[in-house]
Amino acid sequence: KTIDGDSYKFSDEIKMTWKVLKESKKIKNWNCQKAETEYSGRKWTAWFTTDLLFPEGPYKFSGLPGLIVEISDEKNDFHFALEAIYKNAEKVYLPSAYEKSIVVDKSKYEKALSNYIKDPGVKLRQGTMVDESGNQFQIAGGFSKDFIDQAVAERRKKMKEFNNLLD
Repeated sequence: KTIDGDSYKFSDEIKMTWKVLKESKKIKNWNCQKAETEYSGRKWTAWFTTDLLFPEGPYKFSGLPGLIVEISDEKNDFHFALEAIYKNAEKVYLPSAYEKSIVVDKSKYEKALSNYIKDPGVKLRQGTMVDESGNQFQIAGGFSKDFIDQAVAERRKKMKEFNNLLD
């Protein structure tokens, strides 16, 4: 997970407890079966296929006897759907921020997130700008107080508007 350009890596292994149901349907070309679980205070409904025998799915969802083709929470705030499967022989690009991940335990990550929520302007006051890929740039002379105040207000507004985190 990344907070203001700093990438954190921590172990967060989750063992899902699934209730596999008899209900089935076809999604695209896959014969799917329904399953339900609870994760992070939400009830989730998944559709998985045993046509593809690997117990994987999107995000942290896994452990069913086949590939999760579709999964959503009960309010449909989050909905993942498999669009296609293809073999990619090329390397997958990860932003450079992930190359230098800080290894921590989950509680230290949560503390860093809490600190950012309390004060999202720390790096700006240090003269550091972070782009969308997580690259950090030191700005000679730093930023004006007005610029920092405006940027912090925008970040707080975004946090308030997007306050429905998956976990």
